Amino acid sequence: METPINSRVKPETASIVRLCVNGRLQRRDTRGDNISAARTLIVRALHKDWPSGVQRVDFTVLPGGFILHQFPIDLDAINTGWISDNSSFEVLKGYGEKCIRRVLSEEAIRVLAKRTRYLTIGIDLKHIRDDKIGKKAIKRPHIELVAVLKLTGRRASIVAWTGKSYPTDEQQHSLVHVVDLSTHCVTVDGLRILVLGCHDLNMFNPRIPENKRLGMNRRIRIKNMRSEAERFEPSIVIQHPHQTDSPRIWLSGWSGIKKILPSVEQGLSGIAYFPHPLHRATRRKLPKVIDGTKFGSNIEDVVIEGFKETRAKN
Repeated sequence: METPINSRVKPETASIVRLCVNGRLQRRDTRGDNISAARTLIVRALHKDWPSGVQRVDFTVLPGGFILHQFPIDLDAINTGWISDNSSFEVLKGYGEKCIRRVLSEEAIRVLAKRTRYLTIGIDLKHIRDDKIGKKAIKRPHIELVAVLKLTGRRASIVAWTGKSYPTDEQQHSLVHVVDLSTHCVTVDGLRILVLGCHDLNMFNPRIPENKRLGMNRRIRIKNMRSEAERFEPSIVIQHPHQTDSPRIWLSGWSGIKKILPSVEQGLSGIAYFPHPLHRATRRKLPKVIDGTKFGSNIEDVVIEGFKETRAKN
């Protein structure tokens, strides 16, 4: 028998480690995927940067786009944008899983399993040369996936897939949208987690629906996502942004989460800390970003050294 929503037992607060990448997820001059770089960051977390004394936690969180790989060229003709369909998402999950298997070695899984029960990780499939800011760069199909893995012994089992459902303006017609909004609602071990892609948090920004220029597709997507989340009553919200150099980027979204979803006790954004492409330097110091992108108790932050800025000399 299904348990009525209003009679659910309130779970204990989950223990969470957030792996904050201080730097880029790959070198700027890298032309291919970042599989090797992602492996390096995992190794740094496991063998160098993980603090002593941290016991096995419920969740470990990585940022969005932690893995970047080429979008399958033979799928370039699939439906994208507001006519995306679930069948494309189902196919692309298989490519995302192959990327995860390439990054997480058996040894990494073994060590991770001793430290965390679940891992959330972002995987971007796109045309590598399109990994830039600007309308010209985001014309071809791409998808931004998020996977939730259960770690036991030497096994890493994917228990949930979701991805970005609310695109930026520049990618709204080329992104493969995750149209099944129920995929954002993940239940593991009695804990109800709302798992969001990068821009998805803005569906809870209280100011956005007031924008008179907001199109009908966006209004419908926001309404449906909020309804889905309200029915689900999550206790945890985990967002997976690609880049955060100021807590103000997500401030309104988190404010909306607290108002719209009073059941939420813990919320956090994955952190990849480096300058926005339109800025030469980060806008806020890393400690300010870390403190301003989470709320609730029992969240431990682990800083991993990422790949530093390198700019070509004139």
